[in-house]
Order: sequence, then C-alpha cells, then structure tokens
Amino acid sequence: MTDSGPRMTDGSHVPNGKNVSAWIGRANYKRWTRMLQYIERTYPGVFVPEWLFGGKKYGWGLRFKKSKSFCTLIPE
Repeated sequence: MTDSGPRMTDGSHVPNGKNVSAWIGRANYKRWTRMLQYIERTYPGVFVPEWLFGGKKYGWGLRFKKSKSFCTLIPE
C-alpha cells in the first residue's frame, strides 16, 4: 500500500487495473480480477461496474448496480 492511507484516495482520476494492481499488490490483484470475472460470469449483462469516489475519507469503490446496488468492492 502507499503512504496515503488504507484506501485509494486520489480523486483526480478513475482507477484502472494498473492503479489497483500497484495499490494492492500482484497477488491481491489476481484475487480482485477473479472476483470481477466471477460477477461477470455469474450475472452476464446484468450489472454495470461503476467507479465511485467517496472523498478522501472513503476513497474509490467499484459498485455493481442495476436498479439497486448489488455490491461495492473497495481495493484495499
């Protein structure tokens, strides 16, 4: 992790795979991508992932939503 705290708190740009991998490390990034692939495989075409910035206190989260939220993944 970086020195900025336990969450990705730079709100100037939406995280991408490279950012998340650098933040949580290679092994955890593999787990992260497996979870994303599981959601896509289990619920094909149902949920659209959307990055949300919760401010400096909460950082970025990846939300899966249709009419209601399904889950939010936070890279930590």
